[in-house]
Amino acid sequence: MISERDRIVEESMMDVAERYLGELLKRSMVQGKAPGIPSLFRYFSSCRLHDFMKDLSLHKAAEESFLLMKSPLNQFKMLKVLAIEGHYPVEEDHLKRLKDVGKLIHFRYLSLRDSEFVSLPSSIGNLQHLQTLDLRFTKVPRIPMCCGR
Repeated sequence: MISERDRIVEESMMDVAERYLGELLKRSMVQGKAPGIPSLFRYFSSCRLHDFMKDLSLHKAAEESFLLMKSPLNQFKMLKVLAIEGHYPVEEDHLKRLKDVGKLIHFRYLSLRDSEFVSLPSSIGNLQHLQTLDLRFTKVPRIPMCCGR
């Protein structure tokens, strides 16, 4: 988390965040992309974790049980992306939490790839802004009729 103490005089919180990101780039912990169009406000148009850092982060998260979803999805009102990939076995609890996905009005991307899900909740039809639904290598035989919009 970025603290007010980390700010240099008249530096915005965004400037502090970009300074931190620049430091991570220098250390090769993340890979960044400069904006296609020069911008007065942003030094980076996008960034991603270096493959090694991603693997390390996932390993550490699993070690700490960080990846356990303990809260209902509808508590994450601004959530746009959810990837539940390669989780075996799918427990009843996962299915109950997934039913709340239709309440997320900003939701854009859902990936259940390589998981044991066998069905989708009908509430998925409420996702007006859903752009990607990745069901590759799942056991979902068909998309609910409500998703044809």
